[in-house]
Amino acid sequence: MRDKAKQWLQSRGITDETIEAFGIQTKGDWVGFPFADQFADVRLTKWRKIDKSDMRIEWPEESEKSLIAFGVHELNGLSELVVTEGEIDAMVVWQDAVGDIPVRDVISVPNGAPNRPGEGDIDPLDDGRFSWMWDEAGKLKECFDHYDRIVLMTDGDHPGSILADELAIRFGRHRCHLVEYPRGTKDANDVHLEYGADKVLEMIHTAKPIVPPRLVSFADIADSMAPAGLSSGVAALDENLLLTFPELVTVTGVPGAGKSQWVLYYVCQLARIHGIKTALLQLEDNPMRNKHDIGNYARAWKLDRDEFLSRHFMCLVPDHERSEDEDMTLTWLHETIREAACVHGCKVIVLDPWNEIEHQFGRSMTETQYTNEALRKMKKWARQYHIAIIVVAHPTKGVVEKSIGDLSMYDVAGSASWANKSDHGIIIYREEYSQETQIKVAKCKDHSRMGKPGVVTMKFNHTTSTFEFIRSGI
Repeated sequence: MRDKAKQWLQSRGITDETIEAFGIQTKGDWVGFPFADQFADVRLTKWRKIDKSDMRIEWPEESEKSLIAFGVHELNGLSELVVTEGEIDAMVVWQDAVGDIPVRDVISVPNGAPNRPGEGDIDPLDDGRFSWMWDEAGKLKECFDHYDRIVLMTDGDHPGSILADELAIRFGRHRCHLVEYPRGTKDANDVHLEYGADKVLEMIHTAKPIVPPRLVSFADIADSMAPAGLSSGVAALDENLLLTFPELVTVTGVPGAGKSQWVLYYVCQLARIHGIKTALLQLEDNPMRNKHDIGNYARAWKLDRDEFLSRHFMCLVPDHERSEDEDMTLTWLHETIREAACVHGCKVIVLDPWNEIEHQFGRSMTETQYTNEALRKMKKWARQYHIAIIVVAHPTKGVVEKSIGDLSMYDVAGSASWANKSDHGIIIYREEYSQETQIKVAKCKDHSRMGKPGVVTMKFNHTTSTFEFIRSGI
């Protein structure tokens, strides 16, 4: 008589042939999913109870505890890849694709979707959620790099939508397609059981490109679940500033007003409240000062300092450790942003300050033209990697004579493009000898999701490296 686990697999529509092909093990009410590499060497086995009440990982003795996608050993190097959220879904697609070779290659992510607590998935903050995609040089692994078309068949819910977005960033949005599930279903296994193999294949064949051709009907645009803007943790400031992805945020203000300090506090808030990871590309500051201030913030909130730093922040190596041949141009910036977003999972990039980038424009281009083109590129990168880029930009010389009410985004040095292209425009202001800092959100591109322009007054606490709310308005 067959054990409970094997009976359960069959109840999910999995055949004996598929069970054997993937080397599935069963023990009582436990199912063991072996994760094997392209040489069929098992790198780990995920054991899960059939009621999903428990899960454990077994690693071979003396092996490196690194993640690998489920199903890699069955990849045939075809032109199309299907990526699912769970092992059963991957097995269903593989099974249903028999005789339909163009969609035969399929894998499942090893650790489920983000923001799906309580199901026993591997903690992404402990293992590096997308480390399985990268080689030692920080490039997409060769086995994933050659596919012309990648169909993202993650679960049809909010965490699944987040996972699809994150995968598309790393695989390249231009080659990724999204499936649409029939009503009442949320994954490949549901569709297989409810509608059969033909429907699973139809969904894969009709998946919509994330990046469509130039002109399409609205029906051809893949739906996505746009989340609400992120709270800053200060209710009054949320009236003016709710961060969305993707977007370009410009922060400017009078000299000495504390622009960099406020931005550091803001990303600490995003880290503590939302778990957002930030890359700090601070080109004028010593990383040790930022480390000290982030440590102060963590202690103020009774957080583990080292854990908070390591989980939520990346920074540039100190100046004296960098290669003298490394030019920090726009090309360097793009490569650094790609690494931060794709390899390290950073959702926010802070560039501080803008003028420290080695801007290269000659007689054929004015500063205004160059700035406009640079901002256009940064907005493109924000969309490409689905991130927020926060740029700290110096003001023009005349701002010291202006009041907070008179200052605008047109006071940023270099070009009016800062006012025109920014999604959020923020001005930091502090009068000489004053203890109060005014944060003026001068521009919000979408008032329904990002807040409305306004001013909030706060006070900086040097001991905790935090800003404390005082009042709204000027």
